[in-house]
Amino acid sequence: MADLTFSFLAGRNDAIPLVSRWLHETWGHWGAQRSREDVEAALRRQLGRDRVPFQLVAIVGGRVVGVAGVKEHELGDLYPDKANWLGNVFVDPAHRHEGIASALVETVATHARSLGVPVLHLQTEALDGGLYSKLGWYPITIVEEQKIRRLVMVRALASDEPVRIVPYDASWPDLFEEERRDLTNELSPWLVGPIEHIGSTSVPGLAAKPVIDMMAPVKDLDSSRPAIGALFGHGYFYSPYREDVMHWFCKPSLACRTHHLHLVPFRSTLWTDRLTFRDVLRRDPRLASDYERLKRRLAELHEFDREAYTDAKGSFVRETIDDHRR
Repeated sequence: MADLTFSFLAGRNDAIPLVSRWLHETWGHWGAQRSREDVEAALRRQLGRDRVPFQLVAIVGGRVVGVAGVKEHELGDLYPDKANWLGNVFVDPAHRHEGIASALVETVATHARSLGVPVLHLQTEALDGGLYSKLGWYPITIVEEQKIRRLVMVRALASDEPVRIVPYDASWPDLFEEERRDLTNELSPWLVGPIEHIGSTSVPGLAAKPVIDMMAPVKDLDSSRPAIGALFGHGYFYSPYREDVMHWFCKPSLACRTHHLHLVPFRSTLWTDRLTFRDVLRRDPRLASDYERLKRRLAELHEFDREAYTDAKGSFVRETIDDHRR
């Protein structure tokens, strides 16, 4: 739409009563019943520009026709540690099916990214994800509050952090054990064996990215999918990376990782390959040294492209596994 523009609601005080009416009529049934005056008062506390919370309005022909913004918190009882929630997404019925909602959501996400927001969350009554599924949001879990079922979704905004190789840290095994104990309890309905420490931090003496990699054995991917919602409440961010062979998580976010967690079907090819590679490096310091040199060279070459870095190590990993099986 050629004449579609956006503005901060903070600069359109004349539109606040209209937007308040939209929000009250649309979501007044959520939670405790609030008057339109209460809704307007809450909205006036969300009028940031260079900070969260903020609200943007869509304008067509000089008229405000939609709104969306980012709030600091929602579902606080369930997720008190989850900040930055997309909300108040509404388009005037007379202007729906014109792409305005998508444009609003993308504009809000772009501004949130510029403010340093790494991840956005949302809740929607569209249990199939609706519009958001088409815009890069991923379903996490379904919650029920005040007898209303809602889908919780997330979307990463921040770019991946750079590839950084550091000397071996003797605390890495302890960090794994600490996390393993917590995860064993949280994942008990789906685990079919012990959680394994994998990746370079699991090999004594090997320099590595300072991220604890863990692999948890599950029966299959379908039956373990509810674990995504359980882990969301414990600081793990889900991403559909290689979703045909595992459920992949990082903590606390893509932009700042301390842990990776891989839910992998027990005794699958991926499961056995990763343990094989780890065990070979643990037994062969010379091979581990060769691998470290390769990693340092590739980290310089692909500092800002983690996927390229991982792919470039593939032939070494594959040859090591194949040689062991001969």
